[in-house]
Amino acid sequence: MAGVFEVSEEATPPCGYHAPKDAIQVRRWGLQVLVWVGLGAAVFVLGFGLRELFRAPVPPAPELQLAVEADYRGATVGQPYTVEVVLYNTSDVVVEQVRLEIARGSLDVLYLRDAMPEPLTSRESGDWRVLTYPQLNPWERRRVALELVPREAGTLHLKVGLFSGKHTYHGQCNLPITVREAAEEPPPNGSGEEEEQ
Repeated sequence: MAGVFEVSEEATPPCGYHAPKDAIQVRRWGLQVLVWVGLGAAVFVLGFGLRELFRAPVPPAPELQLAVEADYRGATVGQPYTVEVVLYNTSDVVVEQVRLEIARGSLDVLYLRDAMPEPLTSRESGDWRVLTYPQLNPWERRRVALELVPREAGTLHLKVGLFSGKHTYHGQCNLPITVREAAEEPPPNGSGEEEEQ
């Protein structure tokens, strides 16, 4: 029959276009996949850039510095001894709730008689005496004079920490103070014996 293919094991195709092939042809997606991946990456980068552009700027963290100054010659038992604590705001922002904290162990041997300027509040909190001061403006430096009275002789340590806000820690100083015994008062005439009259 003309125009009809013979189906058998010995039959041959009528032309070269219908010859059997050794491999299967599969459509490749390589170029299209690369285009879509590149487009997706570009959209992600653009979205991230726009988010960063319109995100509210984060204010700089407040930074305070603490320094302690005192007479290097030391102190005497029972005599007032002044220590100056310097608080310095090194940031461009106002720092609220400035707290100077003094270790209770220091105050057991160094009685705190006065603090100038006077703190807004003074309270005990665990092992610390907390002195709260007004806010520190940008680049403001404040001196706090602590008048201490040593209770005993030896090398005593004044341990002071600086905090602000809720729990922001700015550092700590541990000042060793050499304390001498109080000098005995000399006799009235300097010889130890009273003059007879």
